[in-house]
Amino acid sequence: MMETTLCYGENKVLTLHADDAQLLYVHDDGAGDRTRDQIADAVKSGLEKPLEYPPLAESLLEGDHVVIPLAPQVPEGETVLRAVLDYLFSQDAMRVPGRVTILRSPEDAVWNHPRLTEILPSPELAEKVEVVTHNPKDKDSFALLGLDAASESLVLNRLLFDADVILPVGSFLPSMTTGYYGIHTPLYPLFSDEVTQRRFHFFSRDMHERQHDLLHQLSDEVQEVTRQLGVALSLQVIPGLPGAAGTGVADVVFGNYHDVFQEGYSRYRDRWTFLSGQTPNMVVGSITGAPMQQCWRNVSRALVTASRIVSEGGVIALCCDVAGELPMGLEVYRRTQDVEKAAKWIRREDADDAQMVLDMLPVLQDYRVFFLSPLDGDLLEELNIMPLADPQTLERLLRNSGTCMILPDVHRLIV
Repeated sequence: MMETTLCYGENKVLTLHADDAQLLYVHDDGAGDRTRDQIADAVKSGLEKPLEYPPLAESLLEGDHVVIPLAPQVPEGETVLRAVLDYLFSQDAMRVPGRVTILRSPEDAVWNHPRLTEILPSPELAEKVEVVTHNPKDKDSFALLGLDAASESLVLNRLLFDADVILPVGSFLPSMTTGYYGIHTPLYPLFSDEVTQRRFHFFSRDMHERQHDLLHQLSDEVQEVTRQLGVALSLQVIPGLPGAAGTGVADVVFGNYHDVFQEGYSRYRDRWTFLSGQTPNMVVGSITGAPMQQCWRNVSRALVTASRIVSEGGVIALCCDVAGELPMGLEVYRRTQDVEKAAKWIRREDADDAQMVLDMLPVLQDYRVFFLSPLDGDLLEELNIMPLADPQTLERLLRNSGTCMILPDVHRLIV
């Protein structure tokens, strides 16, 4: 009998037992997370010695306005930002910025992330640092950057347009993940207007397969914004495999964004590539981390990834702490109980969560999906998801399902 642990939610741990022949694969590279102090040290070291770029301080002048666009759900985002601010305001007087603005997405604002009180190195800096929430519907907050090769208007939050220094902060995910635009995710279309964001709603692996030319056009548009804006730097978090009470951060990379992508994504692949060539009857996956990580976007990513690993019609059990209201597309599916009708409505209405829900629906239809979560059991059943009352129920399901794989933070895997 083999015993393994699975972390899920915020600092929750399951102990699972399976026969040696039953448990085919456990994704665990054996490397631990960095502590918060180590994350802060890595950030400051990176800013002082960037990849293929002079120290960040050499790009600063006294009184500069530094804007830090923050991608959603950056692991330990507050720890990272606090270290960045500590570095910025610890320079010689001739290099200290006059103002720093953290530009966050509406998604992060829901979770009040980042909290200004948690990122200030000292209280007296409160007058120099602000957190601003991007509003894609506020027409007065945008500037026209220019046009791309396809004559699309490149519209961006005016704060980025007017900034003296732009320091994007993001984290790696598998390429072609719905809602992820690679190294440029902290800039565009995240901080563009509602019209632009709508054009990117269906940017996904599905678009890669069905509308390859359009995908390339949108990808070129994202890169053109970075070029016209003159952004050369990027700070990226490499997510780790968190243990109990872990940070979920393996490392931080900073420098010229071309080199950050090559170095950082290489290290991400080393940690998150799915290595087993076997096909199990069951996948037990999890979503770990703070409440903002426990969202339907990550649930969708987790289910889609698990469906690429498990046998046809197999069992997917997801352990997470997702809660709250259903995305509108899922609510439509719950009411209609019909994948085709729900998908038709979602495409017609072009809702914000359109592609995320469209990704999920085939999984809910074609696989036996179970959740260990705080969600109401009746609600889950109406989504064709079977609730698991407790960890013991999950373990019984595992024993009765044949071969199995354990995949912590399954939504981060490269398959």
